[in-house]
Amino acid sequence: MVGLLTGGAAERHRPRRVWAVIQHVDYDGEGAIGHALRRAEYPWVSMRPFRGDPVPRAADLSGLIVLGAPDGSADDRGCAHLVAERRLIADAVGLGLPVLGVCFGAQLLAVALGGDRKSTRLNSSHITI
Repeated sequence: MVGLLTGGAAERHRPRRVWAVIQHVDYDGEGAIGHALRRAEYPWVSMRPFRGDPVPRAADLSGLIVLGAPDGSADDRGCAHLVAERRLIADAVGLGLPVLGVCFGAQLLAVALGGDRKSTRLNSSHITI
């Protein structure tokens, strides 16, 4: 992750738009990812759609980071913002933006791009792309 943000050409071509870090629970912040973005001097904003923050347009972003959550990636009932987040992820990938999904965020990324996420009896999940 840090190499992507701070390596060679990236230093000479700083993004003009902002990176979005999407959070899904209050207790799971940007942590080391936020530190790497700050160190690389990339402008970024943390967003909490589950608290009512609007989901940004992909065209307004330089990159997208989608963090974890205890939910399932297709749990739209009670989590209507997930539909908008999956659309944002698909749009960002379609525009060629860098997208990083962490844990639950990786599940959203897989589902947004046509993959599937299934729960197992052991209360873990796997992703099919």
